[in-house]
Amino acid sequence: MPIWKTVLMRTARRLASDPAARAKAAETARRAKPAVDAALREAKRIRAAPDPAREAGRLAARLKRRLLDTED
Repeated sequence: MPIWKTVLMRTARRLASDPAARAKAAETARRAKPAVDAALREAKRIRAAPDPAREAGRLAARLKRRLLDTED
């Protein structure tokens, strides 16, 4: 385990010091922010529901339909 930790830390340091990788990470974060915010709002809505398990099941069903929808 310590070997993997060392390898991962060295890789993270290299990526953090690479300006191109930092720019790419910033762009990816900027593009992903709306989706992350929407997921957070959905999670908060489920948490506030009277029966969170039922709401979570409905969310899973919607995600399944979205992923398996093959109509173009």
